[in-house]
Amino acid sequence: MHLVTGSITSANILQAIQVTFFMALIAASIGIISTGIGFIKKSIPTTIVTDVLMASLMSKNVVNTTANMVAMYVFGLILILVAILFSFSLIHKVNLMEV
Repeated sequence: MHLVTGSITSANILQAIQVTFFMALIAASIGIISTGIGFIKKSIPTTIVTDVLMASLMSKNVVNTTANMVAMYVFGLILILVAILFSFSLIHKVNLMEV
């Protein structure tokens, strides 16, 4: 069963590693964003629905990675920046709750 047309080259392996690392960052970002939205709404179902919707949007983008690599990076960087903002907000709220 052939997984790759032609032969597997080091360029194919490096691209797979690069996409895998970037998608791991995006998955963590999606989790932080959905947790932040669920924390704001104080609703577990909102957290789950937000996570599923964002993951499905990103998976649609991953399918087209070979055709549109730039769109995946732009969308991913936007998600990472939003996740950083949500993480600062969540850290502040949790610190207020502890005191």
